[in-house]
Amino acid sequence: MSLKSGFTLLELLVAMTAASIVALSAYAFLGQNVRSYNVVLGSYADESAALIRRVQETQRKVFPVLPQDVPEKKKRADRMIRPN
Repeated sequence: MSLKSGFTLLELLVAMTAASIVALSAYAFLGQNVRSYNVVLGSYADESAALIRRVQETQRKVFPVLPQDVPEKKKRADRMIRPN
C-alpha cells in the first residue's frame, strides 16, 4: 500500500474548471441583477419626477397664487401697536 499525498494534475484541472464555471456564472448573474436594478431605478426616478410635475400643475390650477406669496393680513391690534 502506498499513501499518496496531494492531488493529481487532472484533479486540479477539473477543480479549477468547475470553480471557473461557478465564478463566471455568479458574475453573470450579479451583472444582470445590477443592470435590471439600474433600469428599475431609472424608471422610478422618471415616474416620480412626472408625478411631482403633475402635483405641482394641479396645485397651480387650484391655487394660482401660492399661499406663501400672499402677504399676511395684519390684525387690528398689530396696526395699533406697530403702525407700519
